Amino acid sequence: MIIARRIPAFTEQTISFQIDDQTEYLVITASGSSVTLTLETPNVARRQILTGLRNIKAIKLSGLSRGTYKVRVRSKSDTTLYVVGKTDFFFKYGFSQWEPRVLEDTTPQPVANDLTYLSVSVVDPKHTVRIVSAQILDMNERVKVDLPLRRLNNDFYTTGPFSTPTYMFKVAVSVNLSQIIDYYF
Repeated sequence: MIIARRIPAFTEQTISFQIDDQTEYLVITASGSSVTLTLETPNVARRQILTGLRNIKAIKLSGLSRGTYKVRVRSKSDTTLYVVGKTDFFFKYGFSQWEPRVLEDTTPQPVANDLTYLSVSVVDPKHTVRIVSAQILDMNERVKVDLPLRRLNNDFYTTGPFSTPTYMFKVAVSVNLSQIIDYYF
């Protein structure tokens, strides 16, 4: 999710955001009574209208160029705007009771109710992804713990020690491409 915003009725708003060369495509949706959606973009290879109804607009942009993108929306009612993008990068994570130097020093399962380090290794050959934090989510994907990450080398990060939850959980990372975007895996 790049943008999730609610805009008041009868208010025209222009929202700018940065896209880097890792983003494969964007989907921009706006909903509201008689909503208008206008885009200002750098060179885009393809614009595909997914929905062009009176109260819902959705556009997919692909073949993106790095740069500043602008979305202008207006509606007779409150407007909901979402901009999502697809960026391919993968990560692996592991847990350790001692601060690891490589992912191989970790295990996939933490020891419950004990202090542990969470480590994240990113598969990013261009080294453009910068992870900001790791998040512990409950099974409904609500953030329960936000853990700052420290970068140990190009693509390897670790948290400080924290007490692991006793409930089932998921791990997410928050990254900094050109801005902070949350990716949940």
